[in-house]
Amino acid sequence: MNTNIGICVSFFVVLVIISIVYLSKKEVEIPKNKCFKMLLLSTIAGLLLETSMYILALSLNSSANTYLLICMKLLYIEYTFWMLFFILYAVIILFNIQNPHEVIYQKLKKSCGIIFLLALILSIVLPINITFMDTYFYPQGPGDILQYVVLLLGIGIISALGLIKKNKLHEKEAIPLTISVILFIFCFITQFFLKEILFIVPSHAVILLIVYFTMDNMEIKSKLENSSQQSNSSIKQNLNKIIELSDSNLDYRSQIPQEVIENSKKIKDISQSTLEMISVDNSQVTEVKLELGELPYHFVEEVSNMCKTLEDKMIEKNITFDLKIMDNIPYELIGDKEVIKAVIYSLLTNSIKYTKAGSISLNIQSVNDIDACLSKLIIICKDTGVGISDEDLTKLFTKNELKQKNRTLEDDGLSLAKIKDLLDAMGGSIHAQSQLGNGTIFVVHIPQKISQFVSSNAGSETPNELENLVLPIEKID
Repeated sequence: MNTNIGICVSFFVVLVIISIVYLSKKEVEIPKNKCFKMLLLSTIAGLLLETSMYILALSLNSSANTYLLICMKLLYIEYTFWMLFFILYAVIILFNIQNPHEVIYQKLKKSCGIIFLLALILSIVLPINITFMDTYFYPQGPGDILQYVVLLLGIGIISALGLIKKNKLHEKEAIPLTISVILFIFCFITQFFLKEILFIVPSHAVILLIVYFTMDNMEIKSKLENSSQQSNSSIKQNLNKIIELSDSNLDYRSQIPQEVIENSKKIKDISQSTLEMISVDNSQVTEVKLELGELPYHFVEEVSNMCKTLEDKMIEKNITFDLKIMDNIPYELIGDKEVIKAVIYSLLTNSIKYTKAGSISLNIQSVNDIDACLSKLIIICKDTGVGISDEDLTKLFTKNELKQKNRTLEDDGLSLAKIKDLLDAMGGSIHAQSQLGNGTIFVVHIPQKISQFVSSNAGSETPNELENLVLPIEKID
């Protein structure tokens, strides 16, 4: 029994030190970190309870026996609490959940809450008998069976999640999940045959130590994000100066050649569009409380102007570009135009990167619910680039996964994982179809509110004229 006390105290001291170090850091508030904090606090509480039980068992009197019974029930509650949060952690890691508002995360939280309440009631109601031997004690009865049920539940669910997402199990952060299943099976067998050894909480501590040393270093990530924000701030200042200079040129349009006027307009449009693009940077997407704008904007105009900013890149790579905006797009939508444009811009730059020569098409239409004033934008970006293998296609939207030998990643636009995060936050979706060597198709759905279906000044130039529009990009011989 003294050995058990020593083990619990040792783990307790280690976890307290880790807690102090971890909580002193400025971590990014994402589901993974919140879950780890809860697991850390739960394990420390469990070690305290288990140590208290061993100390009470040494006194062997009637009052100590009552307190021991209370501690045992509290410990079983802690078992359930810890297991449910670890299952939640497994889902976060395997499904790459960054946003706490994702449907799967919210549903699982509710399910875990219901299961915990049920286990809490059972832990209180079900009787536990404690049997004392010469040098140890062990619990028996219906209440004791509950811990085995919880262990089997954890083993089953985590194993099932691992089978569903087996392609993620090789990642560093998924290592604790595999080890946890092995440890839980060991605990189940050990506890069943050697009841005097309470090995469950120490196994929780071992798993948490592995989690701590395999988690992404969020402090470094935070510093990198701060550096990125400072860089973006400098770029924004320079772009604003360029826009001001372009406006100054346009103020003297009667005194300068037409070619200079056209170039000034083009410089202004490109600078303005780029300014909006970098407003939605990669670090913003990782924030839990992503605030999406709700302002009216002219979708067709904004997207058409943005596409023109990529003209030079396509000319350099001998790529022809076909833009088709169907006539059912509402004239004015309500939403975050910067985010919408960032998504489309990133898809196009992604296609440009991986298309050596050939064509890229962007087809946009919408499904409108006039009564509800809602429009679902359907955006299809198709290229004739290098394509994606079936293996890489399954992990296309997970972070740090797309590292194909035939692709050279560039820091231009948002990553596909970040695009998915943004679309999830907007209630949208993204899907990909591809075959290695035969190009890629991305299909995006984005719901937006309708502000104005047609222009109040609709005349000869309406959105209808943009159907089947092909930008005048010449192919270089």
